Amino acid sequence: MSGQLGRRGPLQVPAWAAALLLGLLSLGTLATSAQAQTGSITGKITDDSGVGVPYANVILKGTQLGGRANADGKFTILKVPVGTYTMATKMMGYASVEKMVQVNANQTATVDFKISEQAVKMKAVDVKGDVKIAIRKKDSSTKQIVTSEDLRSLPVDNYKEAIGLKAGVISQGGELHFRGGRGDEVLTIVNGIASRNPLRA
Repeated sequence: MSGQLGRRGPLQVPAWAAALLLGLLSLGTLATSAQAQTGSITGKITDDSGVGVPYANVILKGTQLGGRANADGKFTILKVPVGTYTMATKMMGYASVEKMVQVNANQTATVDFKISEQAVKMKAVDVKGDVKIAIRKKDSSTKQIVTSEDLRSLPVDNYKEAIGLKAGVISQGGELHFRGGRGDEVLTIVNGIASRNPLRA
């Protein structure tokens, strides 16, 4: 018994599979093209003596791209789109320096900077308060005031002990001495009543 082998026709590929394959090829081409349209920038930032300035910043003006130098002042910026850029350094205490750089596809551009120290200008700060200090030019006396609030907050039993705790006051021999003055020079007023010797009152 003899048989005949029939010839098969061409392989039929579904339309959706062909479209999917074409889409994947297109994405691969675009990705390769995008990678080919970027380059990188490297360089070193030094001071006037040639020593690397650590952790100085460098930016590409008009973009979000930039980098930071390492401890030796060296920096690298990757995946920079092809084009011409203005680079600028940023570092506290140093003047900013700008340079032009051309970035080509799959290439690394080298840009070095030398920056100089610059005094930092700070804005003046005005400090304002609500407390007004009255200076009596013709009054040479020294006054210490003890309030009822002081008596409640200080570790004392009466106003006499509170006076002795004030700065510049010395209690000695039953008398109060203010800043080296004599005891008879002290006038104490308690609730509006004057007393020359509060410790003996």
